[in-house]
Amino acid sequence: MDSAEKTYISIWDWQKERMVAKTTTSNLAVKAACFYKYNDTILITYGQQHVYFWKLFWDPVRDKEGRIMRDKRSGLFVGDIPNEVCSLAFSAKGDVLTGDSSGTITVWSPDVEYIFSINLDLSETMKNAHKHPVSSLYMLMDNTLMTGGGLEIRAWDSINGYRPANARVLPEATGHVRTIIPQNSASADGRLYIGTSKGYVLDGSLQDKFRFLIQGHSEEIWAIAPHPNESAFFTTSFDKMVIKWSTTRHKIIWKSQIGKPGCCLSADLKGRQVAAGTQTGNIEILNAHNGMHVASIDVSKYRIDCISFSPDSTMIAVGSHDGLLHILDAQDGGQGYSPSRPLKGHPTFVTHIDWSGDSKYIQSTDGQYNMINWDIEKKLRISDPRVLRDADWHIYSCTTGYPVIGPWTNMENGTQLNAVHRSNYRDFLLTGDSRGRVRLYKYPCAATKPEYRGVKLYSNDVTAANFLYDDMNVITSGGSSPVLALWAVVDAFVSS
Repeated sequence: MDSAEKTYISIWDWQKERMVAKTTTSNLAVKAACFYKYNDTILITYGQQHVYFWKLFWDPVRDKEGRIMRDKRSGLFVGDIPNEVCSLAFSAKGDVLTGDSSGTITVWSPDVEYIFSINLDLSETMKNAHKHPVSSLYMLMDNTLMTGGGLEIRAWDSINGYRPANARVLPEATGHVRTIIPQNSASADGRLYIGTSKGYVLDGSLQDKFRFLIQGHSEEIWAIAPHPNESAFFTTSFDKMVIKWSTTRHKIIWKSQIGKPGCCLSADLKGRQVAAGTQTGNIEILNAHNGMHVASIDVSKYRIDCISFSPDSTMIAVGSHDGLLHILDAQDGGQGYSPSRPLKGHPTFVTHIDWSGDSKYIQSTDGQYNMINWDIEKKLRISDPRVLRDADWHIYSCTTGYPVIGPWTNMENGTQLNAVHRSNYRDFLLTGDSRGRVRLYKYPCAATKPEYRGVKLYSNDVTAANFLYDDMNVITSGGSSPVLALWAVVDAFVSS
């Protein structure tokens, strides 16, 4: 399926990597498409106010191209049409089951011509099965139908007319059920994995308690801050959380609610504090060891786009969406921070900030890829960039500058570098771009079309990419697909 205004459905010969049939569906939004489990010439699409059944006419021996035609006799609702069909499963008898936004589960039974119509007797049992949209359906090996809607998980005995068999309500803190799958598809032990709307994966069954297996963010992730001397890192998200993760145990160490959507992060070099910039222009300072709140600072009326502790941990540089650069001075050993007069120079929002190793200078970039150098002691802009040509930058995260010219020459028109991070040993450069690609270069990287090692994990923007403290691992995140990925750096470049 594609995502055009008028959705197309296409079928491909997987082995030969060619399309064999294509057709438009309708103007109604399509949530998903699948083949009918018991006949590969029948396809099903479902979503906004519809469940459509399609037939493929194609003989792979005789026909170069096939045709897809909708069976308009199938998929006809009786009475009110639901706003959205949300989920789908198959029974052992060949029925198609759909869950919709009204909380109802409908059974569609085929006749000898594979015309699918509502089985009123079976469907009546599961009318208003859930108080919330039915987000997940799964038929277990023992013919128990598992369904999820809202906080509730229910089991239905499909052998005995979908009689209710069991139910469990999850704690509200977990979020709503998104996905239900068995832990072992070949076993009937009832052990399940439950994915939720808040990014959690639960492990358990309806007979015993569910436990947290994986916890994470539930909304867009836009910032990562490596811990300076531990196998750990920090993240923040639009879900208003800051989380500290262990890279060795692959688990959360702590998570802290900051009350506002998080946009950027920085950890101080001593590993004592982490600072989060928010959409509302606030800075929240947390204890890096336990996540306890230390201080809140009102910096701007605009979103905070970037933030960075100075190497000596006595200042925090903050870039806001109105193009101003703010310098916060530490008070009482970091228990508070006082802002000074903001520095003006960027015509648009500030995207990245790098400190010099002696904490005297800053280089910053903005949304138009301008770079400005600053003398922080004098609170002045440096007009001649040659003054800092040989500066020792403590971290290099700015997406422009001589050391990062090379990656731009490998980019297509319209593609941007979103994230740049130099390794701590200063031998590699990590980049993330607007097409979801993560690439590793040698540093410095000023050559045209330089060699790189790359992977594509995300469908669009890579929002953050960072080396961890020992350069053995890399952590990356995506925005609209809020996926955190931990990578091992192994044999990055083998010398000839």
